[in-house]
Amino acid sequence: MLTCLAAQEAGVEAMVLLSGWNPNPSHPSLLTREHWIANNVARWMPNVDVIHLTPGIFAFTYLLTISVTRRLGVLPLPFGEGLNAPVSERDIARSGVALLKEPKKYAGTTWRPTGPQLLSSADVAEVLSDVLGRTIKYQPISFRMFTKAARAMGAAEFDMHNLRHYAEEIEQGAFAIGAPTNHVAQLTGSPAESFRETAAYYAADVRRLAPNLRELSTLGALLFMLKILLTPAPDFMAFEAAEGSTRIADPKPGHKNAEWQAAAMTGRLSILGPRAPKTNMM
Repeated sequence: MLTCLAAQEAGVEAMVLLSGWNPNPSHPSLLTREHWIANNVARWMPNVDVIHLTPGIFAFTYLLTISVTRRLGVLPLPFGEGLNAPVSERDIARSGVALLKEPKKYAGTTWRPTGPQLLSSADVAEVLSDVLGRTIKYQPISFRMFTKAARAMGAAEFDMHNLRHYAEEIEQGAFAIGAPTNHVAQLTGSPAESFRETAAYYAADVRRLAPNLRELSTLGALLFMLKILLTPAPDFMAFEAAEGSTRIADPKPGHKNAEWQAAAMTGRLSILGPRAPKTNMM
């Protein structure tokens, strides 16, 4: 909201607002509800054109355990059999640049960059088998176990607090609605990066995922697994109390929100009033 005030005051011509695929006012994630608020507030700027860029779950989310996966041959993820078309952050950046180059052309439109195909976690494991040169098996795990691993890696509790809702949405098919799109190709003139390309990029240097990540030996991977087991899972209720987070009476993630699904199926944002942003230019 402060960004919108600053943009209006500074006479900015146009803004590409990076949001998410799933914002709605009853989402259980505070961050996602804030995205919904920002999408609405941005439309109130009288002199600044707004373009909405709404990717879903980034591709690197599937690769955070790659150092362990490379050594032990297991891909532990909490997404069940849910489908998603994970997009590389490089394609998100390229899409944003393309929009800013022609803001008048794209003013008022909504774009959802995705990867080129829907993938399950088992599909991701097959891709990693090719990239890493060994058989990788997908191992479904609980989100609680996933947070223990994330915490052992130094992930922020705020991120885990929100990701737990997105993991459920992936598992229940919310991120498969309307995916994949061809928006990356439409905007940039080149196709979206395949998941194999993304995985190979990060496998070549895991520090690209996070500065604190390192390659591990087999012994190092086993010791890290022990660290996971000894790491306590985060207490999200205590986190919410400490943050002063507002709880809503009837939270509805995407797969339980009919209004959001109706908008998502036509590529629109779930937003207030009759001035909902137009769908992308086909």
